[in-house]
Amino acid sequence: MVGSFVGLIALALVAVTIHVLAEATIPMVLDHAAFVLPTLNNGLLHHAISLYIAYFVAIGAIYAIRLTLTSAGRPARSGI
Repeated sequence: MVGSFVGLIALALVAVTIHVLAEATIPMVLDHAAFVLPTLNNGLLHHAISLYIAYFVAIGAIYAIRLTLTSAGRPARSGI
C-alpha cells in the first residue's frame, strides 16, 4: 500500500496504467476483437491525466483516513 507521498504518486500511475489497458482489453474479451492499443493523441493524454488526478485524490483520501484512524488510538509523544 501507500507508505509515503512517493508511493502515492507511483500507485496512482499504476492504477492509470491498469485502467487504460483494461479499457483496451474489454472489446477483445467481450466482442472477440483484436487487441488494439489506444492511439497516442491529445484525447488519450487528457483522459489519462484526468484519471491520474482522480486516482491520486481517491487513493490520497483513503491514505489520509487510514493515517487518521491508525494514529487516533495512540497517546501523544512527549518528545523526551
